[in-house]
Amino acid sequence: MRKSIGTLMVLAFVIIAFGFAQPVSAQITVELIDIGTLGYKHSIARDMNNLGHIAGMSPVAEHVNHVFLWTEETGMMDLGTLGGNFGEVFGINDLDQIVGYTRISTDPSITDFHAFLWSDGVMTDLGTLGGTLSMAYDINNLGQVVGYSKTAEGYNHAFLYENGEMKDLGTLGGTSSFARRINEVGQIIGQSRTASGEEHAVMWENGKLIDLGTLGPGWYARPIAINELGQVVGYCVDSSNQIIQHATLWDYPRAIDLGTLGGMFSSAFDINNLGQIVGGSHTEDYKIHPVLWEGKDMIDLGVISGPSGTARFINDKGVIAGDYLTDTGEGRNFIWTEQYGNIELPNIGGTRSWVYDLNENNQILGYAQTATLESHAIQWTLTIPQPEDPVSSIREEIDEIISTGDLGANEANAFNGPLTGAEHQIEKDNTAAAINGFNAFINQVEAFNKAGKISNEDAATLIGMANEAIAALGG
Repeated sequence: MRKSIGTLMVLAFVIIAFGFAQPVSAQITVELIDIGTLGYKHSIARDMNNLGHIAGMSPVAEHVNHVFLWTEETGMMDLGTLGGNFGEVFGINDLDQIVGYTRISTDPSITDFHAFLWSDGVMTDLGTLGGTLSMAYDINNLGQVVGYSKTAEGYNHAFLYENGEMKDLGTLGGTSSFARRINEVGQIIGQSRTASGEEHAVMWENGKLIDLGTLGPGWYARPIAINELGQVVGYCVDSSNQIIQHATLWDYPRAIDLGTLGGMFSSAFDINNLGQIVGGSHTEDYKIHPVLWEGKDMIDLGVISGPSGTARFINDKGVIAGDYLTDTGEGRNFIWTEQYGNIELPNIGGTRSWVYDLNENNQILGYAQTATLESHAIQWTLTIPQPEDPVSSIREEIDEIISTGDLGANEANAFNGPLTGAEHQIEKDNTAAAINGFNAFINQVEAFNKAGKISNEDAATLIGMANEAIAALGG
């Protein structure tokens, strides 16, 4: 059952990187690290791996941006560029291999930007498909790199780079294609123009180009994320009325309209390996709310305050990270969990912050304004306690009462039936039946108390614990 932050008393702490803790709201602990810059005002982080290592860009001088790798052990390392004065990052894998693009020369007459792969201290120019521009957008743990490049004819084509070679992935018959993401089994997603000029979602798998389509004629597709099962999410836009935009799940061969909260548009931004999808949707009263899609259910996660919010990422633990606008127009970030609902993330003193990634270890990547209006890359690390098993807690209390001689072991065995029943129903996610089990346990305790087999104090303790379990289940 989901709970809002307003109905749950939680005790959370924020630990700022400089070493002090400040209570904010909940048993969740949030560690915030300002990872700094390469020495000149700003840094922007674009991606983070499951080790918490971060790739991004930061100026080293005015109009000179370099690529960086940050780890907690080494700090921010300047990786340079391919020779020019600008570098940008889009992806990092769990081997600390980084991809993006940079200018290749400081010569003003050479305006080429090339995709790069940084690995083991070496930045490699991936070249192009014949044109003057290429960009690498993602890399998996096999070292496969995807992105797009200008061809000699000036068109944008998706590419796959592996084994030292850039391969043109082609199109659906039109002039352009674009590769955005690749999963760990090598499935690539992006979009492509057809011969008639429509933009369709596509997947490249085992060298084959698969047309994932759109929501129908006249719609164009924007796929954004893919999970390890090959399920793809993003959105489709009605080309005849571009205000109409619907979140979309592509589960080949189907393109599924995920609907809205009553408004004109919605977007899906991430999908985990359990098939849970997050994004944002227009409501009937023209606000934007973060959304979780689970199966056939579209769940409005609400906002902490202000007119709008969007869920950007979800991991396989069900933790969601996103952003929202306050009533005063400040940009803030939040996490949502099933147990604790929405909780605001701390910032570093400014009025704007953004989330850029969430890994499987509950670390969130973002960047934020400082009080002096610099923008710094930041990392939040969450420690989320697992909820206690209420049946185990009650049994431990019963054992304690037995040890003091206030309850006989034979009498205590009578409690096992309703407690075991409640335990099994919790495992089946059958809330109503679990509540019935706890109520049966309460009736048994009251009967023993009336018969003088358990003291008033011990009975009150056990009944209180059972009522807390019922309340936690929503009863």
